Amino acid sequence: MKTNEKEKFYGAHLTHMETVKDKAVIIAKFAAEFSGAKTSRIVSRIKSPESMEKKILADSLPVNYHSMLVEESDAIGIRIITDSISDVYKISDNLDKIHDFGDTKCQVLHIKDYIKNPKPSGYRSLHVILGITSDDEVFPEMKVEVQIRTSVMDCWASLEHLAQYKQVISLTPEVLDTLDTYRQAADREIQAMYA
Repeated sequence: MKTNEKEKFYGAHLTHMETVKDKAVIIAKFAAEFSGAKTSRIVSRIKSPESMEKKILADSLPVNYHSMLVEESDAIGIRIITDSISDVYKISDNLDKIHDFGDTKCQVLHIKDYIKNPKPSGYRSLHVILGITSDDEVFPEMKVEVQIRTSVMDCWASLEHLAQYKQVISLTPEVLDTLDTYRQAADREIQAMYA
C-alpha cells in the first residue's frame, strides 16, 4: 500500500498512528521477551484504506475518523507469533502488566480468546486490544489490536485469509476438518517439546 493513499485516507492522524504502532511494537517485544517465550516474531501494520473502508461498511458505520480510530479496534495491528500455546498466554499476561512505558500509557481494553473459543472456520488466535496514549489532540488514546498466536495458528490464519478474503483457494468443511486435526496435533507436539 502506498503511503500517500494512507495519508489521504487517515489524514493528519496517520503520523500519530505510525508513532503508536512503533510504541506498540516495543511494548510487544518487551512482553514477549519477558514471557520466557523461546522464540517470537513480531510484525506490524496500519490497515489499508480498502480493508478499513470495507470493515467499516460491513459494520454499518459511517466512513469517518471516529469509526476508524474509536469504533474499530484494528486500524493499528501487531502480530506476535510464537511456538507454544502456553507462550501465547504468558505474553498476554505480560501485556496486561504494562501500564507505563516511558512517557506512554498502555492498558488492555478487551481480550478476544479465539484459542479457547475458535471461530467456526477453525481460526484460532488471542486478540488483545490495547489502548495506547498518542499525541493526537483528537484521539489521545488509540486502539491497537495485538494478535498473539502460534506458528501453526498463523499458517491456518493465512489459509483462511486466502480462502475468505482473497478467494484464491476453497476450503470445504471436509478439508477444514482434516486440516484442523493436523493443526491440533502439531500444536500438541510443539507444546510437548517445550514442556
